[in-house]
Amino acid sequence: MKIQTDQDYEYALKRINTIYDADPKTPEANEYKELVNDVREYEVENMLIPDYLDYEKARRSELWS
Repeated sequence: MKIQTDQDYEYALKRINTIYDADPKTPEANEYKELVNDVREYEVENMLIPDYLDYEKARRSELWS
């Protein structure tokens, strides 16, 4: 599933929540993995998510200045 809209994104999050405890080697477990990857891709492309390493560099710079 290619997530293209916020509605797709919300559906994917709800579906992930529903199938989180799926037994391994089931279609739901495979769907879970695919949805998680799709959500990550969508978030990287469409949301401002701070990079932890950049934050750490900035924080260290502040502390040692």
